Amino acid sequence: MCTVCDKRFTQKGNLKRHKPIHSGEKLFSCTECGKCFLSLYRVNKHKNIHTSRYKCTECGRCCNTSQHLAVHRRIHSGEKPFECTICSKRFTQSCTLQNHSRIHSEEKQYKTEADSNGVLVYHKVTQGEKIYSCAQCEKVFMSQAALSTHKNIHTSRYKCTECGKCFQSSNDLAVHMRIHSGEKPFECDVCSKRFTTMNHLVVHSRVHTGEKPYVCTVCNKWFTQKAALNDHKLLHSGEKSYSCAECGKRFISQKRLNNHKNIHTSRYKCTECGRCFGSSKDLAVHRRSHSGEKPFECAVCDKRFTRSVQLVKHSRIHSGEKPYKCHVCGKAFIASEQLHAHMRVHTGEKPYTCSVCNKGFSHKGSLNSHKQRIHNN
Repeated sequence: MCTVCDKRFTQKGNLKRHKPIHSGEKLFSCTECGKCFLSLYRVNKHKNIHTSRYKCTECGRCCNTSQHLAVHRRIHSGEKPFECTICSKRFTQSCTLQNHSRIHSEEKQYKTEADSNGVLVYHKVTQGEKIYSCAQCEKVFMSQAALSTHKNIHTSRYKCTECGKCFQSSNDLAVHMRIHSGEKPFECDVCSKRFTTMNHLVVHSRVHTGEKPYVCTVCNKWFTQKAALNDHKLLHSGEKSYSCAECGKRFISQKRLNNHKNIHTSRYKCTECGRCFGSSKDLAVHRRSHSGEKPFECAVCDKRFTRSVQLVKHSRIHSGEKPYKCHVCGKAFIASEQLHAHMRVHTGEKPYTCSVCNKGFSHKGSLNSHKQRIHNN
């Protein structure tokens, strides 16, 4: 057992490799990208990423070991070979199943205490609620280990010397430092665009492959990132629980609210026109309207676009793909916004109103045509 975080191991060697995590000392560095590791064993495994020894044939992602590659391939195949014997929930990795099984083991632990300590304790554990709370910021976690890692933010143990931002681990800090150094060690094989992390490169590669491994079970819309899917799911509930204290605008998630707040602080402000944005990414895309930069090129007709999503939509003109289908009449569309506009034919919704005669229209284009034809004569 680790005397710092109480994590337990089956082998003494695993415990020895775990202990340097708490000291933060990483003595072994990769000669290719400069990333540092706790042991020579880990740096040797990492080097396989640069040799493309274990490369996924579906998306081009490189892995450390053949085992990691086999696990990664389950994203594409959808295979989940590990099943919980209690609730039948399935997982792609055995470690994920082990973490999940703790919910049931903790349930048994508290079940005997339910009579004396109340049903609420039993209910919290069975529902997988986060019961470990940080005393400083009141953020809650599902395990003591996760809480211990989080506390590093408040101790300033891993603090950026450039901007003062604090992180949970030395690895998170090392990745963040690339923002200041400009280092982007991961390069796309197709368009040569570079990224600060391997994860960003993997997500970007889906622009070229068209892969969207995450699907919404409600509307069957597909996404390139799991975070985008989780964000999208909130749209179906329609609930906007997070409001901005500055302007009162409401949002479906804390993440969207936090991005919005940057508009009021002018953190991401365009030096050309003074417009403010919620994130550095949005600002970077906006700047292309001033520079005229269009980094995304169609491989068929050479037409160029400022955003990758525009290229993906445009490519469907050539492929004939229409992934968005109306569940009422079966008509299919290239883009989700076209489907949303089409649905008004069935619902009768007319959200666009003429400011002169108050006549309603289903589409903005119809409203503009009406104004030009009737009121501008």
